Amino acid sequence: MTITAVSGTRRAIKELVDGTIRVQVDIDPRFRKQFFDLFPEIDMAVALAPLDPKAATPDASTTSPVRATGPVAQAVAAPNELAKWMHVNGYFRNPKLWAAMESAGIYTAEQHKEWVEVQPCYGADVAPMECNGDVCAHHTPSAALPAAGRGRENPRKVPDWNTVPLCHRHHRDWAHGTGSLCATREQRQKMVEAGVAMAAEQAKFHVKHFLKIESLRDLTLAALHEFEDHIGLQLTKREAA
Repeated sequence: MTITAVSGTRRAIKELVDGTIRVQVDIDPRFRKQFFDLFPEIDMAVALAPLDPKAATPDASTTSPVRATGPVAQAVAAPNELAKWMHVNGYFRNPKLWAAMESAGIYTAEQHKEWVEVQPCYGADVAPMECNGDVCAHHTPSAALPAAGRGRENPRKVPDWNTVPLCHRHHRDWAHGTGSLCATREQRQKMVEAGVAMAAEQAKFHVKHFLKIESLRDLTLAALHEFEDHIGLQLTKREAA
């Protein structure tokens, strides 16, 4: 029997009333397709085991810049290698990409906020209280805005890209509350990471939609450069043949 597995990272943990341990696992984006192939439905049985950190480290050859040197380079750079490079280098996690996509009318921050507000509450599995009330988009700190500029009186609010879905109770009592039930420093940092991950996932979805491809495996350098030309932002290096 062939045993297939995907790599990921163990994140938050929560012990339920009946003693069940609920664990959040972030799957390596390189294995997104394999994950959904292995686990197409929720509540499926799984096996967990620690992974040698060296085995989870991407090969150095996948992190080098993608260089277009004419038809030869496009033939050498296999589509899957290009997709792997984009994930490893955080192509879709770049705020400049989000802003350029908004300027080009492909996907806007307002659209992203509306999408976030129809997602399940992020606090459901990590906060010490049950959900209650409608979900809203909670703004997390953004590196693009100094900490001093994040107060309610300051008109320069955090961009709608940097948001996570929280129900009314988790938004009021956990994210903005005080006391023993409010979010810890570590949980707040996790929220920041979750917000970036959600924006990146939606950016990837809309890039694929714009290019009319179902998977990044179908992406070529020529198509990627065409997309970057359209949004007016060059993120991949280009060299003359």
